[in-house]
Amino acid sequence: VFQLLIVPVTDNTASTSDRWASNALTPWLSPARMIWFRTNYLPNEADWTKWEASPLFASKEMMAKTPKAWIAVCECDILMDEGAEYGKKLREAGVDVQVRVFEGAPHPIMAMDGTCVFYFRLEGLFTNRSSISSPHRRNIPSVANRVSHKSKSKFSLQR
Repeated sequence: VFQLLIVPVTDNTASTSDRWASNALTPWLSPARMIWFRTNYLPNEADWTKWEASPLFASKEMMAKTPKAWIAVCECDILMDEGAEYGKKLREAGVDVQVRVFEGAPHPIMAMDGTCVFYFRLEGLFTNRSSISSPHRRNIPSVANRVSHKSKSKFSLQR
């Protein structure tokens, strides 16, 4: 059992005056979109700080009881800071955690056809095809031919 978190929302109180400030102008996932999602998902402002909605507000004792985690964040994503902070808090609570930053990538890169699944295979999260639950399973060989793994924290697509 482990936590697999891809560009996670971990602080539903975030705004452009704090966590979102460094990436407020990044493509696709704007502050306005995040506020739209938040108000539709959590219309009651009192729920924003509950740990179930904002894991960053969980106590150190609660975090220590969570399973190990693999967290993917994108450098050009409004959610990067809170995802990285969640990884830091898990590590401080003694949880085995890996945080991967996709350098130069915006939020929607994780939706690329098969790329995320292939990267998980590189990370060792999936060891064979039968353990992958993805509609893109049939595309993995073609993706493997296009992806160049440069380091543990970044990759590039070759054309």
